[in-house]
Amino acid sequence: MIAMSQAWSERMLKIIADPNGSPWRLCGGGAVGGSESVHRDLGSAVWAAEQALARSPGGGFIEIHHADGRIEWRNVPRPEVLLQPLPASSLRDAFGRVRNVSQPEVPVEPPQPPQAPQAPQAPQADSLRDEFGRVRKQKKYADKAVEHFLGLVWPALCMLFGSALSGAMADEVAAQRSVLGVFWATLAWSSGVALFVFILTRKFKAGPVQYSLLATACLFAGSVIAVGVGHGEYAAPIEWGKYGSQPLAWPAPAIAAAIDTFGWAGALIGGLCGAITGLWAVRLSEKI
Repeated sequence: MIAMSQAWSERMLKIIADPNGSPWRLCGGGAVGGSESVHRDLGSAVWAAEQALARSPGGGFIEIHHADGRIEWRNVPRPEVLLQPLPASSLRDAFGRVRNVSQPEVPVEPPQPPQAPQAPQAPQADSLRDEFGRVRKQKKYADKAVEHFLGLVWPALCMLFGSALSGAMADEVAAQRSVLGVFWATLAWSSGVALFVFILTRKFKAGPVQYSLLATACLFAGSVIAVGVGHGEYAAPIEWGKYGSQPLAWPAPAIAAAIDTFGWAGALIGGLCGAITGLWAVRLSEKI
C-alpha cells in the first residue's frame, strides 16, 4: 500500500492558484525532480506540467487547485503525444506573450467581376393599359365639369350679367361640351399651353428669363400648329414686341391675341383645357 501511494504521488503534479489571482504555482513530485515553478497563467502551467509528465513512465495526473477552492483533475495517459511540438496557436494562448498584439485575420473576399448594365425593360402592356384607363376616367370627370360649366353655369351668368359678359367667350368655345372640344376650338392657344406644361414638368434649372422665353416659344409653336391644321387659329397675327422688349413681356402679345380671339373667359377655359391635356400627355409618356 505504501509503495502504491508513493508511485501515485510520484506521478501527480499540482497547480495551485495564488489567492490574489496570479501567478500559478506548479509543484512536482519525486519523479519529476521535486521542483517548483511559477507561471503567469493557467495555460502555461498546464503545458509545463504535461511536458514534465511526458518524461514520467506511464504519464500521470494534474491536480489543479483554483483560487475559489475548486479542484480539477486532468489525466495525461499518452506521454508520446505530449512530446510533439506545441502549435504556434497553443503557444500564443499558453504563454500569453503575443496576446492582443497580432490583429485577427480578416478574410479577403475575391473581387467581384463587373456586372453588365441591364437593358431597360420595355413597359408592360398592363401598366400602360391601366394608366390609360386612369387618364380616361379623369377625362370623363373633366368633360362633365366642362359640360356643366358651358351648358348650365355660363348661360346663367350670361342671363344675369349679359351686357358685362358680352364678348367674354367666343361662340365656338361656348358651344363645346368637352375638354378636347375646347382644346380644338382654341387650338392656337391651348396647344401652346399644353406644350409649355409638358416641357415644364421636365426637371431642369431655369430662371424667370428662361421660363419667359420657353412660354413665348411654346405659344408661337401653338399658333403655327393652328395655322397648319387650319382650325382654332388667332383672328389676327400676333404683334410680337408690342409690349416692350423686357423678357417678362415676350409672351404678352400671344396672350393678348388669345383674349382678342376667344374672349377672356374663352382664353381662360381654353388655357385650363390645354394644361389638363399637357398633364395627361406627361402621364402617358412616362409609361411608354
